[in-house]
Order: sequence, then structure tokens, then C-alpha cells
Amino acid sequence: MTNVVETLQNAAAGLVVSVIGTYCLSVFASAKLLDEDRGVETTTLEAALMRQQSALAAETQRVSDLTAEVEGLKKPKRTPAEEHQLAVARAGLDSFGEYAAECAIPVLRHLMSHGVLTFGFYDPPLPQRMNAVDVRTTLLALVNLDLVTREQGLKPGTSADSFKIAPGMRAALEELLY
Repeated sequence: MTNVVETLQNAAAGLVVSVIGTYCLSVFASAKLLDEDRGVETTTLEAALMRQQSALAAETQRVSDLTAEVEGLKKPKRTPAEEHQLAVARAGLDSFGEYAAECAIPVLRHLMSHGVLTFGFYDPPLPQRMNAVDVRTTLLALVNLDLVTREQGLKPGTSADSFKIAPGMRAALEELLY
């Protein structure tokens, strides 16, 4: 009987040791397995994040390029001749200094509206608050700056002077005056 009791005790002790051992191994092994799973998931998420950031950077660059292209289409480029005419017109108006707003700009706007101003026996229509002498003097100064042209004596025997915007200066003056 001792043999049976001893066998049962050994079997019970073996069972307890095996259950406790299995439990300890599974606790440590499951922690390691969970950590490995989390590492794989983290790596996968980091790779997805990098792909999305790369795609976002590419789209941002594309938007920037398209914006620059649209801006380039909005602003027409000037030819060298147009740049020169604009510089001549700007320098001419700047040479009037503080009198540009009082004299040159109103006279040029008036001339652009009427096309030609002819001074002869009668004076042409004049800008508001300006007399014929001031308008003619301003126009002669603008002729010297190559912004306006002057034609003398359109008819034989007359002393009429006709003024009009110089060829090629209309676009530059429109940009500066309006």
C-alpha cells in the first residue's frame, strides 16, 4: 500500500510541478509573443505613415508647381521693347516730380481719351481746372520725353499744333496712368 500512496503522491507532485512550470513558461512566452506582434504592427504602421508622408510631399510639390504655373499664366510677360517703353514712360512721369499728379497725368489721360489735341485758332477741349497755356506747356514737355508726338501745321498756311500719344507708348502709359 505504501507503493500506491507513494505513487499517487509522486503523481500529484509531478502534476503540480508540471502545471506550475507550464503556467510560468506560458506567462513569459506570451509576453514575448505579444511584444513581437506589437513590433510587427508598429513596423507596418511606420511604413504606411512614411508612404503617406511621401505621397503628401509629392502632392504638395505638385500643388506648388501648378500654382506657379497659374501665376505665370496670369501675368503676361513683357517683351524687351515693352519693358523699355514702360521704363521710358515711368522715367518721364517721374521727371515731373510733384507736378506729375497736377499736370502730366491729367493731360495724358485727357489726350488718351481724345486721341488728338490740336491747338490752332481755337483751343481743343481741355482737362478740368487747366488752361490752354498749361496744357500746351505740359504737352511740349511730354514731347521732349518721347511720350507724346507733335505735328506742326497740318494744313498749309496754318500754325496749328497737333499732339497725340507717341507710337508704342499707349500700353505703357495705360499701365502707369490707370
